[in-house]
Amino acid sequence: MNATESTTMRQEEIPYLLRIALLISYGGIIITGILGNLLTIVAILACKKHRSTQNAYVCNLAISDLLICISLAPTAVWMLKNEQYHHKEVMLTCQVIGACSLTLLLSSLYNLAGVAVNRYICIIHPPHVYIKLYSRNRICFSLFMIWFLSILLTLPGLLGFGSYGYSPLLGTCLVMNDRQTYLMVMTTYVPFCSGPCIAVITFSYTKIVLRFRHVTRRVDDARGATAIVALPEETVRVPSDPDITTTIDNGQPSSRAVQRIRKQMTVIANLCVVFGLFILCWTPLLCLYYGDSKRAAPIWLYRTIYVLAAANSSINFFVYAGMNKGFRRTYAQILTGRWKDINSH
Repeated sequence: MNATESTTMRQEEIPYLLRIALLISYGGIIITGILGNLLTIVAILACKKHRSTQNAYVCNLAISDLLICISLAPTAVWMLKNEQYHHKEVMLTCQVIGACSLTLLLSSLYNLAGVAVNRYICIIHPPHVYIKLYSRNRICFSLFMIWFLSILLTLPGLLGFGSYGYSPLLGTCLVMNDRQTYLMVMTTYVPFCSGPCIAVITFSYTKIVLRFRHVTRRVDDARGATAIVALPEETVRVPSDPDITTTIDNGQPSSRAVQRIRKQMTVIANLCVVFGLFILCWTPLLCLYYGDSKRAAPIWLYRTIYVLAAANSSINFFVYAGMNKGFRRTYAQILTGRWKDINSH
């Protein structure tokens, strides 16, 4: 099956109820994705408390998700309702949209890796290392490099080493699944983006979880220690700020230390959920799209799995709102127009 299939045949294979369900799903993705990502961007920019280094990457991720919701889902809706995509002008537009969608997808993965590395360095390494690596100029440079690398990896497809265009299987503009494009994917995107990013993210969060387990064990030991068996003085760095340290001295851990540790564990859990959802939403599509070489899977399965992938760009807002009290409070203040209260705490 290739990109030159007639759209009429594909439209006839889509049941009427499924088409309605797809339109409703895309509508929900567009509305919640645009509003949710805009809220996240505004919350980070407007609230001083949220202007942290890690949230610079979260904001960059929200920008990528916002652009996906503005471009990719509406394109799928238009394609679902129109059959004239074979016109030269529309095909050219579809190639551009396909290339842009890949750029945004790659930038999302790079941003997730950026957040993971930031938390790893902050929590595992000494404060002076974090301060040196994450100066304002270096943060700006890393954000620029995320977009630069994402665009750079998209260029081979535009230069003839692969192709972008309308996929009748998915009903939208994306990377094609012909043999040449498959080779491009395996020689560019996998070794220079998805492979390293997933490895770095997995390594970083694994080390962080192990570190937190060690710290919490030491805190529990300190709480249970008697006056006779006292713990030696130990400095446990609490990673909400790189220069904050908390001392466990003679079996008396600070309550502030415990609170900050729990807070940071919640933040890490939040970020792990965001990464897990990204993998959960996009992996089935990529496996089916490039693994079903005989195109034996029914069209409804392709369309349904693509909706799951597209939905990833609209769900991070709910993760932040559900797991982060700070974001939830700021969202509520923005939605109710209480702008003066955003920086009051």
